[in-house]
Amino acid sequence: MAADQLKILSLSFNVAKTMPSQDEAMRNQWKSMLGLLGQEPLPDLYAISLQEVSVVPYVYESLIKGNDAWMSIITNLLYHRGYIQLRYIRVLGTVLAVFGHTKHLLRLRHLDTTYLRVRNLGQKAAVAIRVQLYGVHYAFMGCHLTAHEWNLEKRIEDYDYIIENLLFPGGDEFANMLYHDYIIIMGDLNFRLKSQSLDHDEIVTYVDKGDFKPLVEQDSLLWVQDEGRAFQEFSEAPITFLPTFKFKIGHQEHDRKRRPGYTDRILYRANTYNLEDVARLDLVADEYQSVPEVTASDHKPVICSFTSRIIPPEVANRKALPAYKPIVDFDHVQDWKKGLNDLFVTYQVISGEGHYITDYDWVALFKADFQSLEDFEAFIWSSQQRRSQVKHVVAFGEEINVVSPGKYCLLYIGAKNCILGQSNNFHIIADVVF
Repeated sequence: MAADQLKILSLSFNVAKTMPSQDEAMRNQWKSMLGLLGQEPLPDLYAISLQEVSVVPYVYESLIKGNDAWMSIITNLLYHRGYIQLRYIRVLGTVLAVFGHTKHLLRLRHLDTTYLRVRNLGQKAAVAIRVQLYGVHYAFMGCHLTAHEWNLEKRIEDYDYIIENLLFPGGDEFANMLYHDYIIIMGDLNFRLKSQSLDHDEIVTYVDKGDFKPLVEQDSLLWVQDEGRAFQEFSEAPITFLPTFKFKIGHQEHDRKRRPGYTDRILYRANTYNLEDVARLDLVADEYQSVPEVTASDHKPVICSFTSRIIPPEVANRKALPAYKPIVDFDHVQDWKKGLNDLFVTYQVISGEGHYITDYDWVALFKADFQSLEDFEAFIWSSQQRRSQVKHVVAFGEEINVVSPGKYCLLYIGAKNCILGQSNNFHIIADVVF
């Protein structure tokens, strides 16, 4: 892989309110979908969107914290290949998570989430995550739009409402999804084949022959896109697979009560001139496919892999951009015995990077084997001193005495959710009581 490229794998799956089985066959199926079984180089980022995740325990809640059963499997599989969950957001059954390889951890900047409930009952939603990596802004959206064939106009209204009203916090120039350098939208968009086109039996005849071209020609999303009514700002790789909906759960057979259609989609946009004075941007869809062998839902997952261009290392060095280097350097942290005294931590800000430091930065304690950036055990506010190349000292006191003995590390996290530094691993040792 070239030094100025990042690979992304995006996946969307409507799980139809089912729960994942816990057997090895399910794990192997997900390993295959995530590319973990092959010899090809793994992507740098994963963006996973799920829809219709069961909300039975949370029926009266809207924004739900903590991994669902499906995402727990995915998180565990990716962790064992060197990935951590950067952000996770869920509104009822609509879920989005972004994972990054640990080798990129100290280059992560501006991690944010946002969401928008759609329609009066809020059963459909859009959830989004953004991250700046190597100086380039990525935005990912997972969404679930209004269902049923006859609701085409409502789906168009959903899209317009989301694009206009889904905003990231902070009020910066990238608050709107469309202004990011790269945008990937995935989900159950619920667009069907055009009404008054093919009936169910005609569609199934083409499906049985493996002939997708006449079906793609009748796709209503491509139609409204071509007319400039929705998604005209986005591109989609050519569809070379059969419809992804609707199947009998546990079988490969289509539900005879519904016309099959391409409800599950992944689209993308590259604002290639955003950094024209620094680097040439580009986002290429390498492979777009469905996974027909998955029968756990009445939908089939869809996967699209991308290659994105980032700021080249030599350009970042020449223009003194902080894209490729950490900002905070921790001194070596010694093992610490609980209960004896405070844990003192010393660090310094790299020369010339003091403008990245704010009064609202924090130092977070993580287990060394943490799987998510949300999984910190304790934190303290950073030093109020912003000067670079001087020693800053902060101390964990009572807040650290409640953590369990084990191996830990520290992350310096900027107020704008930037990962600016990481310490060595060290042990917290239980106090010996006689």
